[in-house]
Amino acid sequence: MTAIVLCGLLALQMILISGCTAKRTAVETMLQELNSSLQSVQQQSVDASEASIQASQAEAASIQASQAEAASIQASQAEAASIQASQAEAASIQASQAEAASIQASQAEAASIQASQAEAASIQASQEQAAQGVTSQPPEGHQGPWVGGRTVYLTFDDGPSYLTPQVLDILDRYQIKATFFVTYTDKPEIVPYYSEIVRRGHTIGIHTASHEYEQIYSSMDAFVADFDKIYNYVRDLTGVSCQLYRFPGGSTTGLNLGIREQVKAWLQQRGIIYHDWNVVNGDGATVTADEAYHNVVDNIVQRTHPIVLMHDGVKKETTVEALPRIIETLQSWGFTFAPLDPSVEPIHHGINW
Repeated sequence: MTAIVLCGLLALQMILISGCTAKRTAVETMLQELNSSLQSVQQQSVDASEASIQASQAEAASIQASQAEAASIQASQAEAASIQASQAEAASIQASQAEAASIQASQAEAASIQASQAEAASIQASQEQAAQGVTSQPPEGHQGPWVGGRTVYLTFDDGPSYLTPQVLDILDRYQIKATFFVTYTDKPEIVPYYSEIVRRGHTIGIHTASHEYEQIYSSMDAFVADFDKIYNYVRDLTGVSCQLYRFPGGSTTGLNLGIREQVKAWLQQRGIIYHDWNVVNGDGATVTADEAYHNVVDNIVQRTHPIVLMHDGVKKETTVEALPRIIETLQSWGFTFAPLDPSVEPIHHGINW
């Protein structure tokens, strides 16, 4: 539009210059109108530009507002996510605390059960001691060690002999039961003592028929023959099928090394339990009665499950002489006495002796 007006003005100016006087007035009028139109057009152009600029600014402001709103929304979302994370962490902490509390409760319950079991065991031990007339504390004025009812098992090997009735009488005097691992004899004056051992309430077990180490341990056949001879003999005389056995020389003697494990397996198959010992009075050699006494009492307290080896065989008079003193001393220290039976834990040399 502006270009057209300018072209018109130029045309008019050319006419004026060319000298067309007659029409000068009309042309001047037209020129004035064209100038007015040009100013109007220019003003409209300016107004349009300003309007366009304002519109652009308004649009920019709207975009900024939208961006600010979007940023605000993102900030809100981030805050919400942070809150959710904090809540999740708090829930995790609560779960961990609950689990820890549950573990503590379980541990407390287990400790309570253990305490109850310990208390029950203590009560049972006290009741057993009371039934045996034994107290956990030594009597007033007591001298020497105190074991508070620990059981000792007196055992006698190599009998019966002429000394066996004396041993039985001593045990009766103190109302004590013991265990006799017997050998074979057919002497008429001795044979009744097998049954007498059983009649008086003691345990009878198998030791050996011949007590000849080299013969017994020469082979499994020799061992079985020796065992069966005394086993069947005792059963025929007493009616007892013996369940306990003691190796001649002990289970770990070097003389039985070649067949030792075979013998143990054979005994187990037969349902026979073998017993060694962990206290000796020393009468396997020559000892005085005083030595036999001290060999027992000086070495028994440290044994929690004492099984004492003695002999009622021929020429063991010092054992008979020392036996009452041994019994009286052990009783004064709080020991009780019992015979071996299949329920008693056996002592095995090289394992638990």
